[in-house]
Amino acid sequence: MKTLIKSLVLAATMAFSAQSFAWQATDSAVPSYLENGWVGEVFTFRVPGNTVPTGCATGNEAFAVQSSHPAFKTMINLALAAYVAKRKIQVVFDPGQCIPYSGTIVTSVRMFD
Repeated sequence: MKTLIKSLVLAATMAFSAQSFAWQATDSAVPSYLENGWVGEVFTFRVPGNTVPTGCATGNEAFAVQSSHPAFKTMINLALAAYVAKRKIQVVFDPGQCIPYSGTIVTSVRMFD
């Protein structure tokens, strides 16, 4: 019984560790395009020149923040501020997690000096 529990704990730990290493970050760039969703379900923006593969049909430059994300407003504000001030951002994402016709689902947005 103890061996089974230890095995399950080890398997769960490995699964969560593998998930945390799956995230990728884009090349840093000034966002070039901003768009709201048709009914407010998503906010889309582009990071021009990104060479990090996203695994989505929309390409390596299109990213989308879902309105259900806890930091939805914060990420929109960061992208908008970077766009207006011509400051670089970096987008953290999980490869292959896509919203059709919008972009790769965003996990986090980082702004640079």
